[in-house]
Amino acid sequence: MALFARALADAGTFPTPTVGFGAALSLFVGRYRLEAGISFLPTRTFSFPNLGSASGDIDLTLAHVGACAAFFQRRPFELGPCVSFEAGRIQSSSAGVSSPGQGAAAWLAVSAGGRFAWTFARPAALVVGLGAAVPVVHPELVVSGLGAVHRASPVLGRAELGVEVRF
Repeated sequence: MALFARALADAGTFPTPTVGFGAALSLFVGRYRLEAGISFLPTRTFSFPNLGSASGDIDLTLAHVGACAAFFQRRPFELGPCVSFEAGRIQSSSAGVSSPGQGAAAWLAVSAGGRFAWTFARPAALVVGLGAAVPVVHPELVVSGLGAVHRASPVLGRAELGVEVRF
């Protein structure tokens, strides 16, 4: 088993690239890893085009389940592909418009990528991951009077950097 704490970089979910954080618990079965975790992309404020005083806030909380395979294992390194499914809640609010409001929607996405781990001091490892996610449920941020002002990209870029402790 392992406990993993990570910093997460995301491009495409919000109007601008953002960073967040998360944690996961993993179970190892041979070269394979089953993982369940949570992540949070904290509130980002952005402005609406052509409306100087108007702004919006957006954040995302999600849980994920996934699996990785360490196809390359040569102590202290391992490298392999990962896939996961994430579900959560994306929420937003607007300010500086005639009808400010807030809303939330379900978030569902699938992701795939690769993960590299370096066990620098047993039982701790540095973990680096790169991948992409595709939203299955694709909610829009809509402001009364303005219409849709943001929708996540159809393909999201993801990167992670973290520390894992294996038991």
